[in-house]
Amino acid sequence: MIFIILVEPLYGGNVGLVARAMANFNVKELRIVKGRETGEEAKRRAKHGLAILEEAKRFEDLPAAIEDLDIIIATTGVLAKKEKDWVRKALGPEQVREKIEKYDGRVGILFGRENYGLYNEELGLADMVMHIPTSEEYPVLNLSHAVAITLYSLIVGSKAKKETPASRRERELLRKEIKRALSDIEYPAHRRRKTYQMIDRILGRAGISDEEFRVLMGVLKRTR
Repeated sequence: MIFIILVEPLYGGNVGLVARAMANFNVKELRIVKGRETGEEAKRRAKHGLAILEEAKRFEDLPAAIEDLDIIIATTGVLAKKEKDWVRKALGPEQVREKIEKYDGRVGILFGRENYGLYNEELGLADMVMHIPTSEEYPVLNLSHAVAITLYSLIVGSKAKKETPASRRERELLRKEIKRALSDIEYPAHRRRKTYQMIDRILGRAGISDEEFRVLMGVLKRTR
């Protein structure tokens, strides 16, 4: 199941258009983190997505909006400028689809503010980051267009057999166990922050299944 999460949207009309785009792909779960209250303009623009708009859930912060989801995908229009900038190291839509299409879990897709997008700390909460390639001359996409392209890319053509993904709690336990192992081998302290970011992105992009989680945890525990 896919959840669309809008972080502090600036314009109610855009929220309505997002609901309309979601209806096109039969995606019904919309969550809004703060942002402008939706009004009549949003309802007019929602069209057949009006029920999605009216049933959207609001949250005061992003962690609360994603805590019950299994896989989090953040979107960004700004790519990493350095090879070791793991926060904004992004995948294309079809690459993301290949990684998540076999998992039968709750997938949240984050979209940021129309004028700024998602902050680094918000991107850091995601398992993977996605970027929609656009023209360098005019790279900015309307929010609803970005949602529509994302849903088309992730849903259409997906035929993979589904399996249960590792939960966010399980993946967090795996991250902690890897970090414990790095500490045990006295991995250089000055390199840990970047390495932790890299590990988070690798685990997110890999789409660890529940069975794979159990095998990896078993191996890591033998290093204690």
